[in-house]
Amino acid sequence: MLRLLRSPTDIIKCKKHEQKLPRGFAYLKAETITNIKEDACQYGGYFFNEGTIIDSVGVVHAMLEGIPVLEDTKVAPLALVEGLYKIGSIKAKGVILCAGSNPDFLQSDYCMLKKIYGHRLDIQTPTTLPFHIHKKYSVSASENQMIHIGATHIPAYKYNNAKDFTDEIDAMLAEVQSYMDMGEYEIKKVHFGVRSATIDF
Repeated sequence: MLRLLRSPTDIIKCKKHEQKLPRGFAYLKAETITNIKEDACQYGGYFFNEGTIIDSVGVVHAMLEGIPVLEDTKVAPLALVEGLYKIGSIKAKGVILCAGSNPDFLQSDYCMLKKIYGHRLDIQTPTTLPFHIHKKYSVSASENQMIHIGATHIPAYKYNNAKDFTDEIDAMLAEVQSYMDMGEYEIKKVHFGVRSATIDF
């Protein structure tokens, strides 16, 4: 994975924290970086020998293997009767409450929540990228003529109820094309998700 630096300040800041970085990294000067456009790597970057793509949905299914799951079950109210919670015909000793992306689930002076939006684009492109890149957005290494572009902290105010993400997708593609030449590409799938985070991330 190549983490491209954005400014001379980035270089100074990262040099100070090199001892905290994982093993197997190297600082690369701009002139030694290949596969990336010159303007995108003018301040160099940190190259890490290990990088991966995480199949988050696959991980969730693996964690739930052998566990019965109830979906689309509305629980209101939740009552504890004689030491057990009763949910329809189910009785349980314990219940885990999850906020999902609802910021109203928990609001307190010390833990204010807000929604954080994210996108991932699955792109078919003939361009070969031998490593992952991260700058403003993350771009995966290419595999079977596919790359994945991801962005997590996208401000909520950019979105509308129609969930038309054209502007955001165009901005992501323009940024990534400033790193690399994607050639003739095709967007195969757009992933979109929302999660809760504390007000200060």
